[in-house]
Amino acid sequence: MNLEYFFQDIKSSPFLEGYADKFDSYQELPFLDKKKLRELLRNNFHLEKEQKGVHLLRTGGTMDESLIVPIDPAENHLQRQMLVDRLVEEKLITSTDVCINLFAYKHLYRSAALLDHIIEYSGATSVGLAGTTIDEYVMNFARILKANTIVGSPSRIFQLANYLKEHNQTFPFKKFIFGGEVLPDYFLDVIRNQFHTEQVLGLFGAIEIGTFAYCNFTANPNKYRILDSMVHIEIDQPNAEGYGNMVITNLVKRRFPIIKYRIGDIARLIPEDDANYFEMKSRGAYGFRLKQTYIFEDQIKPLLRNFDRYQIRLSYNDRKKTCIEVLVSKAGLMNGELDNLERMLREVIGIAASEYQLEVKKAISKDYYQNPISLKSPRLVDNRIKAVI
Repeated sequence: MNLEYFFQDIKSSPFLEGYADKFDSYQELPFLDKKKLRELLRNNFHLEKEQKGVHLLRTGGTMDESLIVPIDPAENHLQRQMLVDRLVEEKLITSTDVCINLFAYKHLYRSAALLDHIIEYSGATSVGLAGTTIDEYVMNFARILKANTIVGSPSRIFQLANYLKEHNQTFPFKKFIFGGEVLPDYFLDVIRNQFHTEQVLGLFGAIEIGTFAYCNFTANPNKYRILDSMVHIEIDQPNAEGYGNMVITNLVKRRFPIIKYRIGDIARLIPEDDANYFEMKSRGAYGFRLKQTYIFEDQIKPLLRNFDRYQIRLSYNDRKKTCIEVLVSKAGLMNGELDNLERMLREVIGIAASEYQLEVKKAISKDYYQNPISLKSPRLVDNRIKAVI
């Protein structure tokens, strides 16, 4: 699609007033970020004034930080059908799949409903338990219904795999469908061991945009095929390897357009003859401020690459100073590794030790914080601002 024609077609949308209407061309239009989108939603979307119904979706995080995003129901259905058509054509979901759906459905966070729709419109069966169902009950349903596919965020399915591991059990979920988070190798190893999983399918999207890419993870790990009829993707400020911030224009949403939106994920484009792909590097790169210093993910991540899993938690201690709690997991953790990690973290932080508190701890699966709404396990939990990134 010609982006200039598309821009001229939607720039007068009431939803984009105060943003797109100020510019003459797509190229001149600045990137849309979450702060600006929040402003558009506050100023230009009034549910009580809409003449037709809307489909409402909520992004992750706390109620203060999340966005409630509208989409036209017909456009929403069209987007989902575009994805379904591709998944069915490539036989990534088939009529024999009986899927235990453990995505989230709570407080307008509706990823479970999305997957129910995709699975059922692909001709398969969805058992919509939602991620809050306790592991014991999940497995009871799986055994009774002879389910063969497990569906959910990597954090939630890893939790279920660990439940089986702790009870010396396995179950034949031959297919695993995931989304919402990057799938770490360590998670996948445990999932494959406990479920004897043979096929892995990754779905990729954002609440503000929709699900616009998918990955046959078994054949090409981390290589996502883009639904070009749904979105146009640019990479902002790519590095030497081509990785940069993903910028998405939705080509379907015209009632509430989303154009040139920076979703916060890092990837690079891989154009090929048959289709366009992208390769993920990270979802939602994080950072945090300590005194007058800002610590970036790229500074910390190299120190943690030898651990299977980690989570950083920020809070205030009794003296109102920042406490940085770093949880790490690793099979065969050696003596001195935690002390060495603490030393290297202090070097990166570069602030006098008296100005903050640092605790590095060995953790097991149940120690990690999991967002009660999205059921994701974020890499950074900043309780100083009552928000989860």
